[in-house]
Amino acid sequence: VETLMNKRLFSGWGIRTLATDSPRYNPMSYHNGSVWPHDTTIVAMGIARAGHKKSVEQVFEAVFHASKHMKHARIPEVYCGFERQKGDPPTLYPLACAPQAWSSAALYGLLQAMLGIEIDVPRNRLTFCRPTMPKSLGTLKILGIRVGESTLDVAVNRYADDVAVHITKREGRVEVVVEK
Repeated sequence: VETLMNKRLFSGWGIRTLATDSPRYNPMSYHNGSVWPHDTTIVAMGIARAGHKKSVEQVFEAVFHASKHMKHARIPEVYCGFERQKGDPPTLYPLACAPQAWSSAALYGLLQAMLGIEIDVPRNRLTFCRPTMPKSLGTLKILGIRVGESTLDVAVNRYADDVAVHITKREGRVEVVVEK
């Protein structure tokens, strides 16, 4: 996690495909230094499983803020791996597909990693495992979570050093567990 989140690999917009000190590094290369939002998400999901939720918050904010600079907030398949500079948007990769199906799922995967969402359909259970949110988010509403035949609406509120999960609507007999 320490290696992935240092400036050599973490651009401020996501995790690069190659470190900046690698001889082949080129932030405008398709595979040698660019940022792929879906790969960044897969890495963040692993980081979350290893218990490094603060790093997942950083990655979420990076991709979320990058999406704000994209036309219609559509996350492209890839963007250039230049270091994030205050006031500047991420540098778009000229031939990137936008939207891209796997990239459109990036923020959802990051939310899942950050909130620790686990859906267990056979047990009809929704678990939030060590949920966390960055300070930039106060309340997050997730509507229409399906667990088998049940549906939930959830509000997640961030407090100084904690996150609370509130069920705002429940249809069906789904169990909700919040593990701290």
